[in-house]
Amino acid sequence: MKGQKWFLLIIFCLILDGCQLSEQKKETKEISILYSSLADFQRDYGLVKENFKDINIHIIEFTPQLGRGIWNEMKYISAENTYWDSKRYIELVNEHNPDILFFPQSIYADLMDEGVLSDLSAFSDTDDFTGINSNFTEALREMGNGRLYALADSVSSQVLFYNKDLFQKYKIPQPTDQMSWEQILDLAKRFPTQEDLTGLYLLNYDEAGLLLTMGRTNGLNWYDSLHHKTLFDSPAWKENIEDVVSFYRAGAAYVSQEDPLDLFLDNKLAMTLNTYQFVMKLNANNDKKINWGVVTEPVNLDEPDLSKTMTFQYLNGINARTKNFEDSLEVLKYLNGEQTARIKSNLNLFLFTIPTRESLIMDNEGRNLAAFYKLKPQLNQGDTGLPYDSEKAALFEINSILRQAIDGQTTVDQMILKLQEDVIDAIQSNQL
Repeated sequence: MKGQKWFLLIIFCLILDGCQLSEQKKETKEISILYSSLADFQRDYGLVKENFKDINIHIIEFTPQLGRGIWNEMKYISAENTYWDSKRYIELVNEHNPDILFFPQSIYADLMDEGVLSDLSAFSDTDDFTGINSNFTEALREMGNGRLYALADSVSSQVLFYNKDLFQKYKIPQPTDQMSWEQILDLAKRFPTQEDLTGLYLLNYDEAGLLLTMGRTNGLNWYDSLHHKTLFDSPAWKENIEDVVSFYRAGAAYVSQEDPLDLFLDNKLAMTLNTYQFVMKLNANNDKKINWGVVTEPVNLDEPDLSKTMTFQYLNGINARTKNFEDSLEVLKYLNGEQTARIKSNLNLFLFTIPTRESLIMDNEGRNLAAFYKLKPQLNQGDTGLPYDSEKAALFEINSILRQAIDGQTTVDQMILKLQEDVIDAIQSNQL
């Protein structure tokens, strides 16, 4: 009997040791994530460790090598006066072999070309990703030639806010979804400027920014990298230039850098192209209330469902060389899940973007905000191919020449000649 007790005790100890070993095994699992910085990750996804207590989440920082980013005209770009360095990023991946990768949208194509990312197509329709707006996943699939290699939890999106009462007062037809730039600028010019009223405020664009955005929306390139020349001498570009010059000459643009909120609330501004932050400002203002609505940003009437300005700040995916795909996928699902997106939305962490989950944005008075999600981003647009500093010099010159035409110092035809010659000179002088 005594021997039997000892035998049972030994069996119990072996089982206990086995449980402890099993717990130790769980505790030693590790998932590494390549993110901008540890501080950024803790701010954005601080609760992930609470949901995966059996996994050690290790953050590898890419900011020291790639630099930080900033928003500029609806694009997330490097703050280091350079482009994001995809080659250096891939070197970091090869050096540290992280399981999960976060990266700027602009290097997505390079990562796919180098085979860095795992194919997530088989998991994109699972319940974990239900609720992500299909326009965004479709856009990412198109970049992946029909396959999905990355996800995003937020996207930059702008819409046209308008004061319904002003349109009614001056008997001007209200804007609708999927209007062209020409139609919106024409609406803005119909408001009487002599009554201290402005037709349109553009949050993200100066004069050149508006012109080039209109061109991009209409499918126009302004620079031919193969022949090293500008392309402003086409009839299509001339039409866009005439529209921009006419718009500014009419005094229909609010050009101050000050916040247009008070102007809008005081019935001094008819329309503003703005982000979801403007909704939050309007909702937070309890002193002044106006009757406002939103419609989509301007589009190309030949491609009315596409946005040429929407971009993702960061995309995320799984390293094709990960040794722990299953656990990485579970963590990725959480990072892109509804609970995480709701927390980030409540903490106002989507500063210049909206969550890709449409159900998370709302208006206090039940307005329809579907315009933020109605268009599909066109992500695979070609760039100029110019070095960063050369493109910056070219944009400065374009703006200078355009302002001369707006001020009446040159005609549109003279302006186009200057764009063809002086912009190239600016590019070449910057490359010396």
